[in-house]
Formats: sequence, structure tokens, C-alpha cells
Amino acid sequence: MAPEILHYVPGYSEYTYAVDIWALGCILFRLIAGNVPFPPGLLLTSFCGDESKFPLRMLHMSDSGKDFIQKLIVAHPPTRLSAGEH
Repeated sequence: MAPEILHYVPGYSEYTYAVDIWALGCILFRLIAGNVPFPPGLLLTSFCGDESKFPLRMLHMSDSGKDFIQKLIVAHPPTRLSAGEH
């Protein structure tokens, strides 16, 4: 689930299209890496406090592919890639 739905990001708690963008990033991550980016536990909370903790090493793909997924899986909804951006 997106961090704002779990109330991990102060000031954001509503369900918007950004939640679906997060889900898309997680689905792509799982298809490529074979597992979820943030298993249940403290990893997602830790990532929300420091986005440099993105599990990039698990993605075996081109740099542009990694960059795309990292733009989808961003803790703060306003800075997450939107459906209209590319």
C-alpha cells in the first residue's frame, strides 16, 4: 500500500491517483525483481524517512528502467510521477 494510505507521510492521507501510480511502480518492481520492494515491516517506514534507502540493487535492468521505477515509487505523493508525465 502507498505510504499515504498507511499514514506514513505526514499531511497526506487521502486516496488519489498517486496511490495507483505507487501501485504500478510496486507491480513493475515485483515483476522485474521477483519480490516486493518493501516487505511488511519497518522497511517502508524507513524509506519514507530517507528515500535513498530505495532497494535499487534488486533491479537488474537498464538505468532508464530503474529511473522510471524510482519515479513511481516516491514517498511523497506530489513528487511522484503522474500519469501525464513521461
